[in-house]
Amino acid sequence: MPAGSPELLQLLESQGAISKPPAPPQLTPIGQHVLAELTVRASRTDPLPLDTVATELAATTAELDAVAKSAEYFLAELGALTPAEAAPFLRVVAAGLANRRETAEELAERFRNVWGMVEVMGGDARDRLLAAELLAASPEIATRVYPNLVQTSDRIREQFGSKATSVGLAAILHLVPSATPEAPFDEWVRHREEVGADEAAAWVAGLVLRDPGAWTRFRARREALAALYPGARGLPLAAALLAELGAAGEATASEIPALADSLGTTVPLPVLSATLLLSRHALSASELTDWVRKAERIALQRQLAPSALERAALAIALVHGLPANRFAGAPINSERAASPTSTLLVLHSGIYRSILASRATSPQPAPAG
Repeated sequence: MPAGSPELLQLLESQGAISKPPAPPQLTPIGQHVLAELTVRASRTDPLPLDTVATELAATTAELDAVAKSAEYFLAELGALTPAEAAPFLRVVAAGLANRRETAEELAERFRNVWGMVEVMGGDARDRLLAAELLAASPEIATRVYPNLVQTSDRIREQFGSKATSVGLAAILHLVPSATPEAPFDEWVRHREEVGADEAAAWVAGLVLRDPGAWTRFRARREALAALYPGARGLPLAAALLAELGAAGEATASEIPALADSLGTTVPLPVLSATLLLSRHALSASELTDWVRKAERIALQRQLAPSALERAALAIALVHGLPANRFAGAPINSERAASPTSTLLVLHSGIYRSILASRATSPQPAPAG
């Protein structure tokens, strides 16, 4: 519709976006808000009718709030079973459960059952919580993998000492990127020193088990990220995520700098956070950042976490959890999708742990990369 046409002016007036006659057309506060919303997502929404964009914005915001409300429920329902030292990590677990968009009561019961399975395995409760989260993401195979997982955990303790984060590592070896009864233990041991982060190395070992070319992709992606962001934390996990995406990882990698810069230091591990968001959504940096900011405000209203960085991490989880087909006009590439367990590992061990590690008063697993 041509700019300034009577039809367009009438539409804007009906929406309260511009002043009505006899005054000359001027943007109202509503109009300024609409203009800001359109500007940050212009590359996608310019061809779309204004009503379509407005409806999508409202529906997506409502969906983010509904998922945050579910996270509230999980925090209340599961808080009693989590030991005090692991309780802060339950916030990101709750967000991951809420993103499943399944019946909340059934999910909570499933998690209780899985927690009972890992609680008897000993070690740090924070480490067991990661294992429970990964097992809860694969309920149909949890009981089948569990005996092997116990054996792998014992093997890690025997080889690397009782202080090793054996339960979580065993869960990664068996469940990331997908379930396998035989853990790639030797592959993990072979690569752990070069990768420099045990949990990222366990993920890479799982990738190599399924595709030997994943090791070459991982090294290439990590070297490229290290050249752009020397000393940045989270690069091994980011490189593993890009390696898992295969051919789609190249396009995803090219978009990371713009989004990492746009997110800035108000989010934890901006390079890893950008990589995770782009692993699902082919949206512009300005739009993804805008959705993260909206989700942060929702996390604050829902009182999901006490600090701004924790709320930012949960916002990243909520935005990543939105279906890719939620956004009209955005390209949808089925290859741009990491496995659910890989996503949980990035959120829990990388992004969220990086916030809490410095606050712990007792030893805990180090950030995974």
